[in-house]
Amino acid sequence: MSRRPEPPQVTLTGIELTSVSLFEQSFRVKLRLQNPNNFELPLDGFQLDLRLNGQPFLSGTSTDSVTLPRLGSATVEMDAVTKLSGLLQQIKTIASGKTHMVRYSLTGKIHLVRPLLSLPLKDEGEFDMSWLDQQGR
Repeated sequence: MSRRPEPPQVTLTGIELTSVSLFEQSFRVKLRLQNPNNFELPLDGFQLDLRLNGQPFLSGTSTDSVTLPRLGSATVEMDAVTKLSGLLQQIKTIASGKTHMVRYSLTGKIHLVRPLLSLPLKDEGEFDMSWLDQQGR
């Protein structure tokens, strides 16, 4: 690679709660990465931060390696954690009923094997939590 590659397009595809303790909760975060480059991208690590409704929620890292095929995609999973205060803030916001829409913003870095450089990781969107009201009825 003689020029800096374009960053992969990132889509948050899932978050699964994996463990709970009094001070920290662990999640498994799933991302879909799409390579816009006409050459494969060997990746060797990831860092991410996820904000919900503008508030910090979780952060994670991974040393997993994956090679994105040229003009192709791959799914990556990584562990992430949140502190009890972040989780309680989100529950409070959703329970207040002020909004059923939760906005998310995911930022971070994708580390390439060669050359030793990183590319930005970014995704944002929103999801509807109104189904929680229907569960309580």
